[in-house]
Amino acid sequence: QYLALTGHRLDGAECHALGLATHYLPSAALDEAKARITADPQAIAAILTGLSVAPPPARLLDQREAIDRLFASDVLEDIFAALAADGGD
Repeated sequence: QYLALTGHRLDGAECHALGLATHYLPSAALDEAKARITADPQAIAAILTGLSVAPPPARLLDQREAIDRLFASDVLEDIFAALAADGGD
């Protein structure tokens, strides 16, 4: 609900931390990754593993407790009420 209602765009570190990405590659490695995968699609796992690095901290995780608490309901009005009652940013 948080992503849909806020329009927050996940960065690579956040995608990795949330399990939406299996590898984290710096942007400087993307062209090489594309070229190597195009040349040998069967080796995609090895290519990604070889080019991946440890991601930076995922900023979204700093807000995870508040997000989980405020966006817990499946009812839109409940989420709005929780946000209004919280009074935070």
